[in-house]
Amino acid sequence: MVNGMYAGETGKGFLSGAGDTKLQYLHYHPSVTIPKKKRSSPIHIFGKKTNEMDQVDERTFGILESTQRVPLQRGDPLKMDRIEFLSDRVEFNLISTGFRALRQIDINKSSKESRTTISGTEASQRVKIPNLGFRFKFFFDKEILKGGEYRTVVSEISKYLLPQQEAKPMLEAEKNVQIDQGMSEDEVLKRLGQPLRAVSFGETKTLIYGDMKVALNNGKVVEVKID
Repeated sequence: MVNGMYAGETGKGFLSGAGDTKLQYLHYHPSVTIPKKKRSSPIHIFGKKTNEMDQVDERTFGILESTQRVPLQRGDPLKMDRIEFLSDRVEFNLISTGFRALRQIDINKSSKESRTTISGTEASQRVKIPNLGFRFKFFFDKEILKGGEYRTVVSEISKYLLPQQEAKPMLEAEKNVQIDQGMSEDEVLKRLGQPLRAVSFGETKTLIYGDMKVALNNGKVVEVKID
């Protein structure tokens, strides 16, 4: 998973049942044209303009409709709740299983459920909060899916989602990344991936990766800070 993505509270969906989430990401393979507007679900008639969505990268866009959402980091563990193969896309329903993300939930704002048990003169209350997750839709040319071009599909999805046994050695290798002064922004993105946030001020741009900030001036690295 790349940086800059979120997980939102899951609940019971109108069509897809328990575990559904309104927070979703749409990724378009180069074989398809990015639409100007996209409906987030069959019950949303008018859809949302792509340029009004949260853009993760050049071909990935987020619809961040959720009661509460928390930022995820590259490498955060996810559980696949459901996968669907449709004529024009592959859809994943993903649940965050990392304690780091769960600790960020504001229980007071959460759409929680509570159950009170009374035993004699004592009462105890159990509070249950929703899971955190998101839906990830990968769109391909219909002929790619119809023709069973497995390698093309897996190669594209693997840029964002990897099985744990493949992701772990990659993340270990990324722990010792060298960032040099004068590097271009593209070189930084190749080594660190997409940042959680990018803040621009005049000719200065700061890429934020958790507790690390990479400052660029005129597109070149001038400083790296660790909080």
